[in-house]
Amino acid sequence: MPADLPAWLGAGFIIIVFGWLLARLGLVEIARDVGVQSRQSMAVMRNPALDDDAKEAAMQAAAKAMFGLFFKLTAGLAAALALPMALVWAVAQTGVVSFDHIIEVSLTWPFLLVGVGVFIVVAMLGRRPAAARASAASGFENNYGWLDRLLHRLAFSTGALQLDFAEGEDRKLRDRIGVTQPRPPLFITALPRAGTTLLLDRFAELPEFATHTYRDMPFVLVPSLWSRISGGFQQEDVKRERAHGDGMLVGLDSPEAFEEMIWHAFAPELYSSAQLKVWPDALPAEQRDRLAGHMLQIAELRRPGAAATTRYASKNNLNIVRIGLLAQAFPDADIVVPFREPVQHAASLLRQHQNFLTVHARDDFTRTYMAGVGHFDFGANLKPVDFDGWLLTTTHRDPLTLDFWLAYWVAAYTHLLEQHRSRIILVGHEALCANPTQVMTALAAKLKLSDPAAFVASGADIRDSTARRVPTEGVDPALLAAASALYKRLLAAATT
Repeated sequence: MPADLPAWLGAGFIIIVFGWLLARLGLVEIARDVGVQSRQSMAVMRNPALDDDAKEAAMQAAAKAMFGLFFKLTAGLAAALALPMALVWAVAQTGVVSFDHIIEVSLTWPFLLVGVGVFIVVAMLGRRPAAARASAASGFENNYGWLDRLLHRLAFSTGALQLDFAEGEDRKLRDRIGVTQPRPPLFITALPRAGTTLLLDRFAELPEFATHTYRDMPFVLVPSLWSRISGGFQQEDVKRERAHGDGMLVGLDSPEAFEEMIWHAFAPELYSSAQLKVWPDALPAEQRDRLAGHMLQIAELRRPGAAATTRYASKNNLNIVRIGLLAQAFPDADIVVPFREPVQHAASLLRQHQNFLTVHARDDFTRTYMAGVGHFDFGANLKPVDFDGWLLTTTHRDPLTLDFWLAYWVAAYTHLLEQHRSRIILVGHEALCANPTQVMTALAAKLKLSDPAAFVASGADIRDSTARRVPTEGVDPALLAAASALYKRLLAAATT
């Protein structure tokens, strides 16, 4: 073997792996984004239609975006180079070749000439297929680069540690604002696809309320600390369709349901089985205090200087397992539960389950993301709630059938109606869409909103959509009858 061959092989390994990682980590795309951002900044400065203040604001936003891109690019390049060099260094420790000699060979002109060509070929071959890149950008929740994904995985695995940090943040905020307890919170909960997001969006428009947004991700349990850390490189809000494929656009400032991450940190053992249970009604005092402190942090972040007069609003589908607990922990809370016509609702649930089975099979990170934020509603993450033991008695156990979701609907709303009727405010989704002014006026009165007129006006764009016909041939007739009877009871008890 020629004396220089091991050194050439080592240097070649470094350049090949570096080129492959450069492509797989999307660093070429990030570098391209830096160029695009730079050109956009120049266009802003040359725009005669903008005054100096507008240009300054635009340049500050561009500087934050550029800082974030440079951070990702620098960290990515360092990681892509460090990995192959570390592997070669480890091999060199066996005495097969000198690491210093490998570096010396890699800097020679013959190697650089050959290496550049090899590097370009490897980088091109290592790029993800166009279909995969399009797939990754198809939903807002999928639109994360490698560094973002790494941060999310880190956040999802450090819930207990974040709670410890949050305790100090809570104490400092309470001392500063002189308030220890939040104003009466608002909890919106139901089975998914019941119209919870529609209601949350309307409440989030009111200055009275504060909600989680995507900017709180991924370190949701320490929102104040994360806001300070990430503030220097947060991106401009750009809305995209969410992964549900239902036409709803979300962006970094959109309200969303991340509260389940707190509950998971409180009791991770309750999520370990293939199905979920209804929680006990009692919440330990320490957890109640931490949740109250978290509400104050969100209120201060969304309404700086007004946390003491702001109400925390939460949309969390899995709070249907904690109605009794929430009522005990926050006796002054409002708990709003929307519902839909059962067959339509069950069909929507089935469609989303099928949709997320496809999404999760295509992109494992999306499955990790959804589980990490506590969404066990659909797809490979599905963990149905065993309301009153219905999963032990039902014969409809296949989630790829309409019968399963209709039986789930009956079990869920029977439990809510019979166990918690006195503590929940029921809102019929079809009635809301057909006559938003009437329903929202009644709801505003129930909730004693500070500005009911603004809330009612926010429903002006709610449209009465014609429900698609769902074939019920082959569906269990007894199940259809039970669902129809329960729906009539819900309508009779609903806010109108």
